Amino acid sequence: MPKAFRYIGKSLERLDATDKICGRAQYVEDMQRAGLLVGKLYTSEKAHARVRIDKEKALAIPGVVAVFTHADVPQNPYNSNQWFPGAKTDEDEYLLHETARHVGDRIALVVATTGEAAERGCHALKVTYEEQPAVIGLDQAMESSGQAKPAPQLAFEKTLACGDIEKGFDQARHLIETRGTTPKIHHAAIENHSCLAEIDPFG
Repeated sequence: MPKAFRYIGKSLERLDATDKICGRAQYVEDMQRAGLLVGKLYTSEKAHARVRIDKEKALAIPGVVAVFTHADVPQNPYNSNQWFPGAKTDEDEYLLHETARHVGDRIALVVATTGEAAERGCHALKVTYEEQPAVIGLDQAMESSGQAKPAPQLAFEKTLACGDIEKGFDQARHLIETRGTTPKIHHAAIENHSCLAEIDPFG
């Protein structure tokens, strides 16, 4: 008799499904706190460039409280792809970067009393790019000598194999070599990437 499982092969109702369907679910951006401030990132328009940022006009926008760049945040490297303990990945990422290494890299953060003020503050930033050689595509990354980061331009490497591959090649009647690509796969999140932090009464 087949083993009965609690979850495998069963249709289970999500605990939060009803609240989401009825619009009762509270997402981070729905939440309000006393004295809440809104932060908006300014991201690089260049693939690889040293960045200089003039904050003066942005700070003059009504509602803008602060503008942060690489010089204003702790220089503690990390890697956002280390999703689980024990993962070994180069820690070469910072909260905000002085040298952008891809289009969309984080280079400034505008903090304001409203989202509209934060948006206006971002538009008021004067950003100067000193472009550097960029590595575009897999072929350049494999051949490059490390323009954007220390060589090699390899995020990770993994080999899966079974049997005697070389023997299989020797015995094969035909060998076909080809190259394929696939788009990035990402789940369709209902909520934007966001976070909310507050200091409790105990500090």
